[in-house]
Amino acid sequence: MNSLDRALGAFGEQIGMDGLALGPRGNLALQLESGRRVAIEAAGDEVLVYVSDPVPYDAPQRLLQAWKRAHHSRLEGYPVQAALREQDGLPRLLAVTRLPAGQAGAPALKLAVDALSRWLDDARAA
Repeated sequence: MNSLDRALGAFGEQIGMDGLALGPRGNLALQLESGRRVAIEAAGDEVLVYVSDPVPYDAPQRLLQAWKRAHHSRLEGYPVQAALREQDGLPRLLAVTRLPAGQAGAPALKLAVDALSRWLDDARAA
């Protein structure tokens, strides 16, 4: 068991989902009650943390707002990249940040998910 596996197990315990682990493709995806999705993926010496929101009616406008927010807030907290992705026939606004693998413990994963969730909330309000 590597450090990311241990971090995911601890992260899962924090959010009430025991037994979280990377799948065979080296990632993990969760569907939240809010409609948001969270994904965590090992990528070399980094861990990618994604949070996405469904945007069925205003995808282009929300993406433009997110790009503006990413540009103007790139020095505040986590650097965020934004994109649109279609999943299950529904467009989703995706926010992603990268953590150094050595610093991706359970607290850092939770902070990243919380920060991306707030970032998506703020991008919606912009």
